[in-house]
Amino acid sequence: MDQLLSYGAFDFFQSKTAVNTGELGDSGLRAQFTYLQKRRDGYADNLLVPDKLDPGAYNVDAIRASVAYDRSGPLRLDYVFDYNHRKSVATAYQLASARPDILDYINASSALGSATPQIARDRLGSLSLDDDGPISDKVQGHALTAELDLASNLTLRSITSYRKWDNSVINDLDGNANLVGFVVDPILFAGGPFTPLGVQPISLFHLTFERRQHQWTQELNLLGDIGERTKFVLGAFYFDEVAHEENPTFLTFILPSAAPIAVTPTVSVNSFGVNIASNMIYRYQSRSKAAFGQIATEVADRLSLTGGLRYTHDEKSLRQTTPFSRDLNREFNKLNWAVTLDYRLNDTAMTYARVATGYKAGGFNARSANNGFEPENLTSYELGIKSEFFDHRLRLNAALFHAAHKDVQVGQFLAGSGGSLGTTVNAGKAEYWGVEVEFTALLVDNLTVNGNVGLLDRKYKSFEIRDPVTDNLVDIAKSARFLYSPDTTANLGLEYRLPSLEVGRLTARVDYSYRSRMYWHASTFLNPYNDFISDGPVGRIDARLTWSDLKIGPAKVEVAIWGKNLTNEDYLLGGVDFGSLGFSTVGYAEPRTWGIDLRMGF
Repeated sequence: MDQLLSYGAFDFFQSKTAVNTGELGDSGLRAQFTYLQKRRDGYADNLLVPDKLDPGAYNVDAIRASVAYDRSGPLRLDYVFDYNHRKSVATAYQLASARPDILDYINASSALGSATPQIARDRLGSLSLDDDGPISDKVQGHALTAELDLASNLTLRSITSYRKWDNSVINDLDGNANLVGFVVDPILFAGGPFTPLGVQPISLFHLTFERRQHQWTQELNLLGDIGERTKFVLGAFYFDEVAHEENPTFLTFILPSAAPIAVTPTVSVNSFGVNIASNMIYRYQSRSKAAFGQIATEVADRLSLTGGLRYTHDEKSLRQTTPFSRDLNREFNKLNWAVTLDYRLNDTAMTYARVATGYKAGGFNARSANNGFEPENLTSYELGIKSEFFDHRLRLNAALFHAAHKDVQVGQFLAGSGGSLGTTVNAGKAEYWGVEVEFTALLVDNLTVNGNVGLLDRKYKSFEIRDPVTDNLVDIAKSARFLYSPDTTANLGLEYRLPSLEVGRLTARVDYSYRSRMYWHASTFLNPYNDFISDGPVGRIDARLTWSDLKIGPAKVEVAIWGKNLTNEDYLLGGVDFGSLGFSTVGYAEPRTWGIDLRMGF
């Protein structure tokens, strides 16, 4: 049995228990069971709720059970069940920027007897938030792997899995609570009269999700050898997914007034709001079938060649009832290939070259009014080396790669009076050049350093979008950004292990990670605050001190003290530019945290 107990910042607690039966008699059966309970208060202070309901709080219960059969015969079985229920509160998103007319409108809230709005690009020490949470995620899965030796050099493998997900979300994304404003009847948008409704609660953007998804996959592999130099894999794959979503959204759409509006004898506003409630309900199904094969052969001493083919057929369907009804179906087919040539320079160094094509099926975005998007295709080229030097004290791997990307699929968030809107478009062409280097070195006895760096030079060669004002196509390739991915990443770690003592062994480790600037939207053309809410560069330091190999009675004990983000860097998890709604929000990652782990093995 193995037991892990942890305690840390924000009242973090974790208990993980694993029981392994070993082989049950001479049956060939083994079983393992793991239970995890993990909880933490939120790391952003919402003044309106207790700590356990602050943004970033969570409470997780998870189990994993597995049974394996292997009795030195031709048949081997491995079954795994997992279940995870996570109850949490969404990350705090704070209002970062807004158009002047929107600021004037929401700033009137305090004069109308309610809350004063909060707006800041920098992290706020405390916030007042409406209905942030709860979020509930339930995930469960079954997986069965069966292997049957048909001959000494031929094996049939079956991999069957089923997964199910249930999710519910309540989240207010404007970073404020208890705002009020002067509103008029939404009938105005249907061509009706300007009908004042007086002062009412408002929200710049509030959403709810009710989502369900289940999927199952079946894969068959035939693995074998041809002589002593050649190995092959033949396979077939099937995937079936069904997803349902209901997405009620509430927002206050703010419009300028032709003349000042006297709301009270002492308060006048130059804008008015329209409270809009909308919903989106749809069912999405995806099926994918594939046949593939790969063969690897040693064509000469130290020289090997690997080639593979994969044919994929995808079927997509969208059944939508709200906000409008539609029934869409598409099918896609693609043959992809890959070739790798590797050469062993000696027993500790190998070089390789690889060319491969990739494909991502097209489909539908229920938040978009169009009839879907097309597949995207990628051709990649890679040269690399994997090596060890100085009697295995230095491991060095490096790769240089280039990729040509066609019909790139890009998601664009275009929230408007219709609610939580978005679209997925085929942006055009993109090109990537990059280099990756990683190393691990034993500098002196007990002192190890490891690190990696990734450098990426990329650009869009074409990126056409439709101008919502002129309805003309515009190429924004020169200003377009790549979403949620930096151009530069780096990691450096240092670990020192003191020599073993009678009372155990002490290990100290420090890790530094870096990423360059990240963007959350493709361009300022549709999202004018995209540059303002981008984030980076960011450097972060983590550390861990471990006392291991302690023996207390029958137990083997390990104690560790750890800290994350030790310099307390403020950096973002994400940002949202709400486009035509005229404002943006940002969500910050965890500040400095610490914890203590106690692990006992029996």
